[in-house]
Amino acid sequence: MKSKFLILIGVLVFIISVVLGTPAALLYSKLAGNNPGAVQLIGLEGSVSEGSAGELISNGRALLSGVRWRFAPLSLLLGRLAFHIEGGHETLVNGTVALTPFGPRADNLKTSGNIATTLPLITPLPVPIEGQFDLALSTLKLHGGYPTTMKGQLKLNSLHWTLGPNPLALGDLVADIVTEKDQIVGKFQPTSGPLDIGGEIRLLNDHNYEVDLQVKAKPNADATLQNLLHTLGQADTQGYFHIKSRGQL
Repeated sequence: MKSKFLILIGVLVFIISVVLGTPAALLYSKLAGNNPGAVQLIGLEGSVSEGSAGELISNGRALLSGVRWRFAPLSLLLGRLAFHIEGGHETLVNGTVALTPFGPRADNLKTSGNIATTLPLITPLPVPIEGQFDLALSTLKLHGGYPTTMKGQLKLNSLHWTLGPNPLALGDLVADIVTEKDQIVGKFQPTSGPLDIGGEIRLLNDHNYEVDLQVKAKPNADATLQNLLHTLGQADTQGYFHIKSRGQL
């Protein structure tokens, strides 16, 4: 029994070594075939264990550029096949991604970039907002391509509303991201900007989402911003305007 186990381990190590030494472009072409799907890798160099991609394209749009990866061999002790990734130009990324028996996951993942160039990758609807985002996730787990566990923080900096003759400053927003009862929750907290915002956005385990936010202008906010908020409807007795919606991803 012991000898069979050792033989099995030896075979697995051999297979992993062969896969890791395979040129990345060759393996990708074999896996993608004539149907590369929604996500494509362009300009692959190096091997599976260490290499780079000129561009990562999602649904026809460049998501990341100049991405590099490096295999983390100690991850095998945890039953994972993990890689440290970094790179990007307009959008930056740095962290560890891994394949596990329970699905893909990422640890200590950080990404930042321009909101205006990233939003089209999320929604086809035009959103007249500019600014910078900074997302730091200590843990991210996926199942079937959908996030099931997430913990970290999202910062939206130097936000501006661009629907008008002059950009309107909205300030900064911060959301703490946690997982509660199989739901991913982004809890917004007040900042030093002109908006007093609170509430949360939930990603449900049935691929639906719920938005329940409240917002009002601080006393020293620009009059144009206060007028903009009135387009959201009637404020409550404390002066908050409520944003509620539900949909499916």
